[in-house]
Amino acid sequence: MTDYKQIMKLLLKNTSVAQINLIVECSNTSIGQARAVLAQTEMDADAVYALTDSRLQELFPDGRRGRRADFVEPDLEAILKALKGPKKPTLKVLWVKYLDSTPQGGQIHYSYRQFCQLIRDHTQRHDLVAVITHEPGQEMYVDWAGDPLQILDPINGTKTKAYLFVAVLPFSGIIFARAYTNMRMTAWLDGHAQAFTAFGGVPELVVCDNAATATYRPKMKDAHRSITAGYQDFAHYYGTAIVPAKVYKPRYKAAVETAVRVCQTWITEYLSDQNFATLAELNTAIRDRLAANNNGPFRGADQSRLEIFTLDEKPFLQSLPSTAWQHVELKQVKVAKNYHVLIRPGFSSGRFSCHRTGVRRDSCSV
Repeated sequence: MTDYKQIMKLLLKNTSVAQINLIVECSNTSIGQARAVLAQTEMDADAVYALTDSRLQELFPDGRRGRRADFVEPDLEAILKALKGPKKPTLKVLWVKYLDSTPQGGQIHYSYRQFCQLIRDHTQRHDLVAVITHEPGQEMYVDWAGDPLQILDPINGTKTKAYLFVAVLPFSGIIFARAYTNMRMTAWLDGHAQAFTAFGGVPELVVCDNAATATYRPKMKDAHRSITAGYQDFAHYYGTAIVPAKVYKPRYKAAVETAVRVCQTWITEYLSDQNFATLAELNTAIRDRLAANNNGPFRGADQSRLEIFTLDEKPFLQSLPSTAWQHVELKQVKVAKNYHVLIRPGFSSGRFSCHRTGVRRDSCSV
C-alpha cells in the first residue's frame, strides 16, 4: 500500500517530488493525489499526523479493489524469484513476458507503472527486499573512495594524499573518477561538475552518501538528513535534485559501492606502485584506467559500459548549462582596531598612550 500519510508529511515540508519518489518509493500519480487531498481539506501537519487508517481509506480509496477481476494477475512470487536469480532480468523484461499471457473473459494487462507498483506493494506487505531497478539517465550515485592515492614531490620528497571522487550511472554502470588533495566542498562540487561534463549531460537525481560535506542532521538523534545550502544551490544550477542515501541502508547505494570497489581494485591498487609528481599526472593515469574499464565487458554481456551508456542512456540525460559551475567562497574580513599615538607633553619618548581614532594605521610608533 502507498504510504499517503508519509507523502503528505513530506509535501507539507516542501520536499521535492524527486525526493519523495525515492524516500517513499511511490509514483508521481500518488504524490498528485496526496497534494490534491491537502488542497481540498486544508490539513496541517498535526491533522495529517492524527489521521487514522479508516480516514486514509476514505481519502484515498483503492479503485483497483473493485475491478481486480478485469486484470490479468501476474505471478508475483515467480517474478520475485526471477529477480533474485542468477540472470537478474529487469522489470521491463518481466513485464513484457507478462504481456505474453493470454487474457480471459475480457481481461486486460496492467501497465508497466501498475506492474511495478504491484511488485512494490507485495514486497512491502510481506516485508521482503526487492531488487532495485534503475531507469536510464535518472540517477547518478556519488561518494569518496576509501583508501587515498599518493603524490610524491620529486624535489623535496614531500608526500601528499589524493582522495578519489567516484560517480556512477547505475543503469549503464559507466564510472567517472577524479583525484583531489582534500575532500572539502570545493573538491566535492568540482567532482560533480567534472562528472556531468564527462557524461555529456545531467541526470534527474544525484544520490549522495551522508558525508558532512553534503548533508547535515537538523535534529540530534534524527535519522533524517538535510542538504547543505551550497550543495542545494549547485543542484539548482544544473537542474537536478540531491537525494541522500537512506541511513544504515547500504542496499540503497549498492551501485556506488560497486563502483568504489572497482576503483579501489583497478585504480588505487593498480597505480599503488607508481609515483606521480603532480595531481594532473595522477588524474591522467586515472582517466586511462577508467577508459580501459568502461570499454571492457560488463555483466557478462557482449556490450561494454560505454556502449550501453552511449546507446541507451546518454539520450535521456538533461543538457548541460551554457557555462560550468564555479564555486565561490565568501569570507568576512576582520579589520584590526586602529590606534593613533598621542605623545603627552612632559613625558619622555618612552612613555606614551594610545587612543582609538578613525584613522587607519598599520602600526604605531613614537
